[in-house]
This record gives sequence, C-alpha cells and structure tokens, in this order.
Amino acid sequence: MKKNIVLMRKAFIYFTVFLLLITSCSCGVVKTRVLVLEVGNSRYSDELKRTYDIESKPIVSINNQKIGDIKSVIFNNKEYSLEYKDTITYVIGGVCVDEYVTICNDDQGKVLILPDGEIYAMLVPSVGQIEIESTADALTVRQTVEEYLKEELDFSSFKYCDVTCSLPDISDGFGLYSFVWYNKIGDIGTDQTLNLCVKQDGKISALWMKYRGQNSFADISDSISIDDFTNKIRDKLNDIYGDELIEYSIISTVLTHYDGKPYIDSTIDVNYSHKRTEDFSEACRLLIPIE
Repeated sequence: MKKNIVLMRKAFIYFTVFLLLITSCSCGVVKTRVLVLEVGNSRYSDELKRTYDIESKPIVSINNQKIGDIKSVIFNNKEYSLEYKDTITYVIGGVCVDEYVTICNDDQGKVLILPDGEIYAMLVPSVGQIEIESTADALTVRQTVEEYLKEELDFSSFKYCDVTCSLPDISDGFGLYSFVWYNKIGDIGTDQTLNLCVKQDGKISALWMKYRGQNSFADISDSISIDDFTNKIRDKLNDIYGDELIEYSIISTVLTHYDGKPYIDSTIDVNYSHKRTEDFSEACRLLIPIE
C-alpha cells in the first residue's frame, strides 16, 4: 500500500512537470522570456551604487595570426598603408572589425576593416577636403559633401539626414558639422548609418560606414513604434529605481542587435530621489528586446 502511494506521488510530480513544459512550448520549442537589459553608463550618478546587466564597452583582443600583418587600402583615390593593431568586437551592434594603424602616411590614424575586407571606418585626420565658405549653412555643406564623395558612398540609399553643429570657433565660422545619414523602420531609426564630420576649412573626418557588416532587420514590422514598449520600459525602471523613481522621458531610440537578436537601444532621462533626501537626474540606457 505504502509503495503504491509513493508511485502515485511520483506520477503526480512527473505529470505536473509535463504540463508545465507543454504550456510553455510552441512547436516543440521552449519559450524563454527575453528581458530588458540595463547597459552600463559612465554618466550614472555616483550616489547610486548598483550593478547593471551588460557592459557597453567594446571587447578588444589580439589575433596572434594577424600580428605584423601589413596591407593597403584606397579611399577617395588615396592609398593608405596599414599595420594590424588589434580586433574590436562591438557587443551592442554585433560587429567585429580589425583595427589597423596607418604607416608611412602624412595622415596618422586608424582604419577599421570588416572580416570581408570592406572598410568600416576611416579615422584619419582627413579623407578629403571640399571647397566651402567657413560660414556655410549645414544644407550647403551636406550637398557639397554628397557630391564630393558620391563615387565612394551611396548617399541615395538613406532617407534621413540629421546634423549637429559645434560652437563656432574664434574665426567666426561654423566650427564643425556632424552628419548622420540613416533609415527608419516604423518610427525608429536603425544603427545602419553613415556618419562623418566636416570642419569649417572643408576637411572631412570621422567617417563611419556603419551600414556595412550589420545584421538584418528584415523580420521587423514596418509598423513598429517605441509606444509598443512603454510597459517594458516602465517595468524595468521600476525594477532599477523602485519607489525612488519620480519621472522619466525617452531621449533617443535606435534599432540594433545584441547577442544576435534585434533590440531597441534606448536612452532615457530619469529623475529619482535617492534615499528620499535629494533629487537626482541621469541618463539610463536600456536594451529592449523585440519579440
């Protein structure tokens, strides 16, 4: 009798486990909840001591087989001789590049190269110089740059272009224009961008071709909106700040990849009361999964 009771208890346990499995499965695959992740941010207030979910810093490593590797690349009709330095993995974005430093060139700097050999970034003092007035407006500079680099870069593949301007320098020019060309899915921009800067003397620098070597966003709906994720954002902020959270507002959003999956990289302005004695404000960075 006692043996039968033991067997019945075991059978009940096995049956319960079975029910849990089949209710969490679809087509034989167990579904796991993908969590909103807090990204480490150097701008966090010193008053708030906490750990975060992931580190935003790129991972730098050395490929021993590439040590001493010398190669050359040509951009805008100029040849750059390069020597391998290290390999950089951008955890957020999912891009891996080899960093090469320039040698035997007037323009000392570095070039980031993707595994397929394409250039990902030209981080040299200048990749060219356009003829502009030092007081030219942003639209004029943008149009001049697009015409100047049209043989190297396909600006027509981007629908949007944003620009920020530095404070004018002592020569009363525009100082520096920073341009970013990009596309959107729904109302959220992607991280597949083209970035560059133009100084008031016409020199072009800080060229990033981030649209190369990226993961695809093909499976994301064209109707995606950050409004669809407000509950996830609120819940995560409540987990982080608890009852010290006062208010928050979304500063920026961009579609990216992390660990091979699509996420929304969102920066949020948060106001909170630490230990209920003083109000603080900081930028909280979250990775929001797209499921």
